[in-house]
Amino acid sequence: MMKIKPYLKNKKRLSIVAASIVVLGLLGGGGLYLSQSKGNELNKTNEKANSNQAANNDQQTPENLKGKENTQNTTPNVTIPSTQNNQPATTPLVLMDVSIQAIKSPDGSISLSLYGSQGVYDVEKCASYQSGQCSSGWVLKVSGQNYSGHGGLSIETINASEGNPSYTVYKIVNGKRVSTSKPITINTASIVDTKTFIGE
Repeated sequence: MMKIKPYLKNKKRLSIVAASIVVLGLLGGGGLYLSQSKGNELNKTNEKANSNQAANNDQQTPENLKGKENTQNTTPNVTIPSTQNNQPATTPLVLMDVSIQAIKSPDGSISLSLYGSQGVYDVEKCASYQSGQCSSGWVLKVSGQNYSGHGGLSIETINASEGNPSYTVYKIVNGKRVSTSKPITINTASIVDTKTFIGE
């Protein structure tokens, strides 16, 4: 009886130790299983978040490109100026530095002369008037005359009875009219001896 009791006591202890080992093993294994499960779940969560982020990036990329395309499309059109030709304008520039001097002779005739800067000139006269305005074109009185800029270039001699003839002066460069005066009207009644008229 004495031998059985220590054996039983030892057996109890062994059972407790064995049970403890089993429990610890289960707990350890369970903890390992739990930690592995949590790790797997964490990895799955990270993978899902990464895939969602990638999907969002894929969706945003076209939108970003659309935004860039829209920005490029809203750029205002730039108009490139056309190459200008070097031909003179069809409307000549206004010639300001010319005048016509009228000298009245004792017989009543009036000599007209052009004054201005040196150059080549044409002078036209209105063919006929109506209500004080030129009504039927211009007649060429001086054609391509070279003027030195001194003394005066003779245009023509008119009678005082002619009324108020009107003249237009053109400056010529390389055979082309590059500038024109305003019409110069000669008021014959106002001429006593010598008078200068300018374009008005």
